[in-house]
Amino acid sequence: MEFGGIVLSGGKSSRMGTDKGSLQVDGKYLAKYSIDLLAECGIQDVLLITNEPEKYAEIPCKKFVDEIANVGPIGGIYTGLINSSHLFNVVLACDTPKISKEIITILADNYSPPITTVSYQGRIQPLISIFSVDVIDLMKKQIENSEFKILDFIQSLNGTVLELDEFLQETETDYFININTPEDLIDLSLQKRNERL
Repeated sequence: MEFGGIVLSGGKSSRMGTDKGSLQVDGKYLAKYSIDLLAECGIQDVLLITNEPEKYAEIPCKKFVDEIANVGPIGGIYTGLINSSHLFNVVLACDTPKISKEIITILADNYSPPITTVSYQGRIQPLISIFSVDVIDLMKKQIENSEFKILDFIQSLNGTVLELDEFLQETETDYFININTPEDLIDLSLQKRNERL
């Protein structure tokens, strides 16, 4: 099964004060961590969904602005799906740089159309999922009905939820830590620095 990739860089974060994907850790954009992770998993055709594509000029991938603005992640996923040349697409947020290749591999190996997402330690992570383009029309209808929660959409289609605790050989408490504040960014930068020591 072949997959495309969709990385959500979103818009301005109220807590961070800027577009999170364009922030740099260890000299690398947060969005680039997600793009590189997908490449490590053999997914070379990656779309970056951002409302400020000029910030990512040096990243060699296709970039798209939200087709439907101001509706949150569901709008970014919708934009990615309608522009993808692949039937199945791995969706990643830009602000979870601790996600591992193992997690993406588990997701891909156990994908069940139309949507498969993951859960870890009892929490569903809807922005680490695989979507089929077959859901485009239903997703657009949900957006038009002002129903913007992506988890509600996944559950409405009885999407598959993989319990990662049952798959992972080693467990980490911070796989799904989000970079939401300047303090989170500093902590991640320190972790990356310590990893090099």
